[in-house]
Amino acid sequence: MEVGLTIASVLVTTTNAGVIFMVLCIKELRTYTNIFVVSLAISDTLTGAIFFPLYIFPHSIVTGYLIFFILIAGVMNLCAVTWERYVAIIEPFRYKGKLKKSQKKILIAIWSIPSLVTLIPLAWEADSKTTYHKYFNVSTLLILVIIPYVFIVAAYIRIWLRLRSHTAQMRKRINMTNEQREGARRASLEGKTVKVFFVVVSVFLVSWLPVIYMTIVGVVLNRPDLIPPLLSEISLFTIAGSSMINPILYALMKNDFKGRLSGFFSFIHRQQTPTTE
Repeated sequence: MEVGLTIASVLVTTTNAGVIFMVLCIKELRTYTNIFVVSLAISDTLTGAIFFPLYIFPHSIVTGYLIFFILIAGVMNLCAVTWERYVAIIEPFRYKGKLKKSQKKILIAIWSIPSLVTLIPLAWEADSKTTYHKYFNVSTLLILVIIPYVFIVAAYIRIWLRLRSHTAQMRKRINMTNEQREGARRASLEGKTVKVFFVVVSVFLVSWLPVIYMTIVGVVLNRPDLIPPLLSEISLFTIAGSSMINPILYALMKNDFKGRLSGFFSFIHRQQTPTTE
């Protein structure tokens, strides 16, 4: 298992570090959307660079805090990218103004909320037997995981309905003002990015389901006997899969990343191809 986690750690760290490096180094990739992509990639990098190495040493008291921090940070980041896509589709003409005004505040909240919430159990020395700890786990699971996912699902349903409406309008191309036509055109373009993040959100939810199940059953219900012995190990690799698949999705489905990577590999191919004189 240690070998598998080591390989997963290296792959997750390097692929997500590559995403961060690309956005920082390529000016054209520094968009509002990709700033949130970088924030999500930082969360995934923490999973590979810190979480997995710590998990190899199960007696570390830091591991539990880090699991919680990374889960909440991931959910917060997905809420942020969902909100960004929601504004881009539902309010395309107010998009730049809203993002310019709110993005820094949202990024601060994404990382400050998990940091502060993770420290709360220190008030009762993180004793899992106390009533405080049980209430804390229930409330944080409800407020910081379940409710945000309800918001995410509702937002994507609204986005899908709006995109379907715009598609129908574009096909008819009648009874549309210039502003409506431009809004439909923008929404259609932004819809391609929505598909990427919808897959990212879905993969994240599925990959963290084992951890959420173990938390509910083992901590909240106090029924560890209902947790299959292999589920803990399986959950590590589902988390690794989620963190590793995001950069692959950007490379294959997100046009700006795909274009830059295609240009880079074409350049490498030309450099390695011998020229004939």
